[in-house]
Amino acid sequence: MDRCSSYVDSIIERDVSAVHSVRKPDAARRLIYQAASRTGQELNVGKLASALAVRRETVSDYLDALTRLGVVLRLGT
Repeated sequence: MDRCSSYVDSIIERDVSAVHSVRKPDAARRLIYQAASRTGQELNVGKLASALAVRRETVSDYLDALTRLGVVLRLGT
């Protein structure tokens, strides 16, 4: 496993789990990678939810947790 994957795993398993219940850890991992690939673009929760095959509410909840942890920075909110 490479360093990036290990880091993302630790964020999901330790940090996000401390502030929010993570029922779909694989979706949370993929969300981090999808958000990273969209850096500098307008965030579209619906498109992220479709790409991850999860509900919009799940994406919003995980993004909120990642924002509280400082992993994701939302501009204009």
